[in-house]
Amino acid sequence: MSKIYPVHESNIIEKATETLTEGGIIIFPTDTLYGLGCDATNVESVRKLFDIKKRDKNKPISIILPSLELVSQYSHLTNLAKEIFQNSTDPTTIILESKGNLPEILLANDNSVAIRIPQESFSLNLAKSFGIPITATSANISGENFTTFDDMIRDLPEIDLVIRDTSIEKNTKPSTIVDARGEKPVFLRR
Repeated sequence: MSKIYPVHESNIIEKATETLTEGGIIIFPTDTLYGLGCDATNVESVRKLFDIKKRDKNKPISIILPSLELVSQYSHLTNLAKEIFQNSTDPTTIILESKGNLPEILLANDNSVAIRIPQESFSLNLAKSFGIPITATSANISGENFTTFDDMIRDLPEIDLVIRDTSIEKNTKPSTIVDARGEKPVFLRR
């Protein structure tokens, strides 16, 4: 069983950053639900995450970044996407074209990548500390939803670090997903 740390532990950002740097997989609170995180630029870590999640390798995984500057390093940031990132009041994941510097396993067949800049939260602070993309897929087995924190931990035993935030455990709403590659937004999930 994974060691569980409370989100408010004094050096938890450092522990999580170190685990990600070493190629580990973490469960962490996002601004929506719990996420499964790894260094999104580390192909072996991403493959391990797919295996743990039992996810089809043809289904892409979203990433988080802390700023528009970093989003533009990994994707073709459109004016529409910039506007959505800056003005959205709800957690929003945006589909953009990848610049080709992320592992193919993360990308959709059309070379797009799903990116979120978290709202003020633990995940935003972690993204700032880590400084490179972190995967942010939901912490569950693909196609299943956990009903309690204990169920999630039981179903995902191969995790290197678990960070618990009881304040998000009643939230069941994932982020909105918007394709912002064109002139107008295309909502894939509201």
